Amino acid sequence: HSTVFSILIVMNKNIGAKNQAKNIVFSKTDGFHAALNMIPSFILILSGNLTAGIAFALGTIPASQLGVAPNRKKRVIFSLISCVFGLGIIGGSLVLHNMSIWLAAIVFFIVAFLASVIAAKKPIGIVMLAFFLPALAVGYSYNPSVGLGLGLVFILGSLWSGMTSMLWPESKIQNSTDGAKAFVSSNPKIYGVLLGLTASVALVLGTNIDPVFIGWTATSALLIMRPLSGMVGLRGLARTLSTILGTLLAIITVQLDLPVLVTALLVSLMMIFIIGTRLSRWYIVPMGTAFLILTLQLYEEQNINAIRQLGYSRILDNILGAAIALFFGLLVPLLLMKFQKKSSNKQVS
Repeated sequence: HSTVFSILIVMNKNIGAKNQAKNIVFSKTDGFHAALNMIPSFILILSGNLTAGIAFALGTIPASQLGVAPNRKKRVIFSLISCVFGLGIIGGSLVLHNMSIWLAAIVFFIVAFLASVIAAKKPIGIVMLAFFLPALAVGYSYNPSVGLGLGLVFILGSLWSGMTSMLWPESKIQNSTDGAKAFVSSNPKIYGVLLGLTASVALVLGTNIDPVFIGWTATSALLIMRPLSGMVGLRGLARTLSTILGTLLAIITVQLDLPVLVTALLVSLMMIFIIGTRLSRWYIVPMGTAFLILTLQLYEEQNINAIRQLGYSRILDNILGAAIALFFGLLVPLLLMKFQKKSSNKQVS
């Protein structure tokens, strides 16, 4: 159980660790790990297969964000659990994509509620909350053939990241398990309801606002949502600003129509930067993922207006997702606390 707990430290960025970290700190180990992970992507982009190259780069992110574990056994576990993200994408595209929006929203609510309840008792629930649930929302945006391919790329990227991590010698330094607490609620049923509402409401609203990428609003909301209200507020603002910056960088880059070699170098440097700085207090990884995803989507688009329109749609998706997460993760719990306090005062009087 402690092994599963330890892999979630960086993914959830607990508040205490972020307060102690510098705004931007670069790890040579993480940067070199990212560089090794980018070798297949660099070759693919250089050979003209930009879509496959950037997709593979994105696929390495879940495992790369976890860093190089102290021993090889944990590195294998890191890699395998990161594959859950790819499985979630496949499940979202194969199973949920063809459902009606209302049925899909009900399924998301049920999965979110169950994951919250299970997380209070077993580590598998934390894995569901950290990896599987947001990946379902990603997969919901894609038809089965595209989602299957994307999910497999994420699985391959996770396995490759695990293989490259084996190059480092083992260490006796153990990971802290405090970070897993950020996924576990003291009242899992209430949080499960709030998380389920976050997922389902974001899915319905996102489908109506962005009919092309119908799951991205829900993805944004789920990546922000946590049981700790203070953490939700921090993530809501920081992730949104970081994602907007990455989106704007992608719009500018695509319009420059850069040579293939320059594009390959730019993608590689972006990956090295965001993974190398994964322990920074500032939220840098969302900027990189937004940049890579939008570059992937816009690269072959020639119409400047279409490029800008898609970019602005993605920004709107993230802002809406953050607003929904802040509503159910920050405002509603505050109102519930005030209501409970008033009820308690009335009973005492």
